[in-house]
Parts: sequence; C-alpha cells; structure tokens
Amino acid sequence: MADGSISVKYSERLLLFVELFSWLLTEDFLDEYHHIAELRLSGNYASTNEIIGALVRFAMAQENLTDGGAYLMQRDADRGGLLGLLQGFPAHTFILAHELSHKLLDEVDTAPELARWIGENSLTVANREIAADALALELVKIIYEPYEQFEWVGSAGAAWALTTLQAIETGSHARLSNVSPSFDERLDALAGKFQSSKSSTPDRRRFLTALCLYERFVPDRAWDALRFLVRSRRVAVKGRALEAIDLAQFGDVFLVMGKVDVNLNFLRSRTSPGYSLADCAGAILFSQGDDISAYTSRYVETLDIQGYGREALEDPRQAVRYYDLIDWIWKSPRISELANIDRDIGYGSAIYLAGAYAGACQRAQEEQR
Repeated sequence: MADGSISVKYSERLLLFVELFSWLLTEDFLDEYHHIAELRLSGNYASTNEIIGALVRFAMAQENLTDGGAYLMQRDADRGGLLGLLQGFPAHTFILAHELSHKLLDEVDTAPELARWIGENSLTVANREIAADALALELVKIIYEPYEQFEWVGSAGAAWALTTLQAIETGSHARLSNVSPSFDERLDALAGKFQSSKSSTPDRRRFLTALCLYERFVPDRAWDALRFLVRSRRVAVKGRALEAIDLAQFGDVFLVMGKVDVNLNFLRSRTSPGYSLADCAGAILFSQGDDISAYTSRYVETLDIQGYGREALEDPRQAVRYYDLIDWIWKSPRISELANIDRDIGYGSAIYLAGAYAGACQRAQEEQR
C-alpha cells in the first residue's frame, strides 16, 4: 500500500521461486515434449522425477551457495501462461492478500462486518496465521467472483504459495526457529477450501517439498540431463548455466552427505578430502538426547566460529540459513587453513559440516515430538 501500512516481506527472487514451484506443481515437465526422446537417444535415462529433482536442487543451490540467483526454467514455458505473471499470479495474489489480512485483523474492532465474518467462521480464537490465511482466501474469492474463469485463483494460489514458502524455508535453512503453526498445519486448515481442479495434488506437493530436505542425492544422470537440456536450448537461465549446474551438483553431494551421515563416517574416513578434520568428528557428533543449544555451543567451539556467526548460532530464536552457516564455517581458522591448500576441499568441507549441523537440528526436533 502507498502509505506503507502493510509490508510484504518477500524478495523478488522468492517470488521467482514461487513461479518455479507453481510451474512444477501444475505441469508434467517434459512428458509432452519431443526432447525427452532426444534425451533418451543420447543414452540418458533419467526419470522425469529425477530431472525435476535436479531443477529444484539447482534452485536451492542458488539460495544456499550463491545467496540468490536465477532458476532454470523451460524455455517455452511462457506459452499458454506457464511462466511469469500468468503462472505466478495466483500465489502472488494470495501472499499479498495474506499480508493485507494481517492489517485488517489488527483493525477488526473498527469493522463490525469483518468481526461478524470472523465469528461465523469460528476464527475468533484461531491462530493469527490461520485466520489471516482464511481471510486472504475470502478476499481473493470476492475479487475474482465475477470472473468465472478465475474461480480457481484463491484455492490454487493458497496451495502454491504455502507449498513454496514451506519448501524454501526447509531447503534454505540449516536451523529453523520454532514457529507455530507449521506450513503443514496451515495447509490442513485450508484443505476443505481447495476445490479447484488447478490446485496441485497433495502427493505432488509432498514430493516437491521432500526434495528440499536434502535426504537423498540427485543422481548424476539427472544433472547430465539438465546439461543436455541447456545445450539443446530446452531450458534457460541467465548467466553461465553449465558452470552453475556444476556448482549445484558439487554442493548437493556434500550437503546431503553431511545431513545423512549420522556417525560422521565420511569425516573420519582416510579417503575423505577433509580427513585433516577427523579429530573434530567426536566433538560435533550429535548423540541421542543432546540438547540442541549445548550441541550448538560445542559445534561453534570446535570449529572456532567467530563474530556474528557465533552470536547468531548461539541465539536459539534465530533461524540459520545454509548460505550464512557455510560462510561462517568457511572463514573459521581450520577451514581457512584447509582452503589455502585446496579451495575445493575447503569449500566442500564447509558445505558438509553445514549439512551435519542441519542433520543434527532435524534429529533434535524429531526427538522433541
């Protein structure tokens, strides 16, 4: 709004991520295009889901390794409104309506009709975020109700927006602060209102958000498929796409390895590029029953993370982004020394150690449930 009375706290690149996810949530990538046959002729048998996995992890690499950037999108995806404003606008509309709803809920005492609507919909004592979601859906419905072709905008936009925000939160943060309700709870609260044929299925939403958990590698054939599609000009990204894919694949390996390597066997192994850090393994191993605050202090002390990084990690109220954590580890004395000998080994070790911290946070969270 012109007077600044509401604030939309989303960057341009986050809105681009919304567009990418809106596309993947609703379109069967490659299924109807002849270039899948060309890919097979090249000897690559990556499945559609594996290629989608590479696309999503490429997008996350932009957040986690380069602090933002462009995403690979299908070059002809703008045909029929599959890219840009026409694909992203339901999700963008819901995000704006949600922020406006917070402003309206703050002033509900001055709006008797709104107060009556809140009471009729059993939202008087509802969680603030859930109430804002419900009101946002109603606002979008009222705006587009006269236009039958846009009846799907509200429910589809809510599903796309909340799924995207959940994915980018879990995929770009090594540690999340405790927030209630969760995105799953918000989606469940709106589930009865998702009546659009254009809304994505729960299975597809779960598949895409699971990709952002970094629990499995994206296979080499999927990355090779992405390279093929870039060279054949079927997907596009601004900048040096092939170098960006190389970086995404490099980071994917180390991040997944750190997150799933519960016993830090890779760090202890003599075949590990960062074997000189093997003595750290015992100190940064997360054991059942560990308190995450105590574990974090041990982790920070062992790696000798200094400055703002130490302060942020030791403040449990702060969410911690992978990008920042990797940077703090990269600048720590042990990793800096390693990087002076071999930059790739130092960078890979920093990514791996960030993944190990993320895995510890996830296990601690699961123990508390």
